[in-house]
Amino acid sequence: MPSDETRDSLLDAAKRVMQRDGAGHLTLDAVAKEAGVSKGGLLYHFPSKSDLLRGMIAAGGRHWRNDLEAQMALEPGPQSFARAYLRLAMFGPPDRSCKPSSEAIWSMIGATANDPSLLSPMRETHEEMRQRLLADGLDADVANLVRFMGHGLWMTEIFGFTSPTDEERARLYAMVIRLAGLDEDERAEALETGEEETRARVEKHRE
Repeated sequence: MPSDETRDSLLDAAKRVMQRDGAGHLTLDAVAKEAGVSKGGLLYHFPSKSDLLRGMIAAGGRHWRNDLEAQMALEPGPQSFARAYLRLAMFGPPDRSCKPSSEAIWSMIGATANDPSLLSPMRETHEEMRQRLLADGLDADVANLVRFMGHGLWMTEIFGFTSPTDEERARLYAMVIRLAGLDEDERAEALETGEEETRARVEKHRE
């Protein structure tokens, strides 16, 4: 098995152990057993538990990027990244079974409290998202609105706080889309109105 596939297989095994047995049972021995490899084979790719946790966080960032690219294919047109980002952050991918448990997230927080460097991949991902929203043509304040809205809802669901109903979620999404100027119908209507006004001014000038 190629090295990248082996690493991904080990990370998937670690995620299964954490979600099934709890964060307290995430040990190198347990992950090696779950993956069907020797502990030495696991240590070759992840020499320590910190390396394994760092790999899991980095893998989460890669999955997020892949989900975004897939959603962008369904959101063609101007500012497709911003619309895909917001929809994915608010509704998640079609298969939501990959959402980690709150215990898994708390374990990550505990690990990063002892080793803040574990958060480096997540910081890099968040900064990348911020830059891509700005590159998509959003005003800086609007980009922050979209980003913080998505982050806030994601954290609410991860930690099991009171989440919006499907109806509330749909209304929030529509409201943010309008506030951010990402509504395609409204944008098309504004463009059409602008063209009509321009034609009217030209005709009046000719008279």
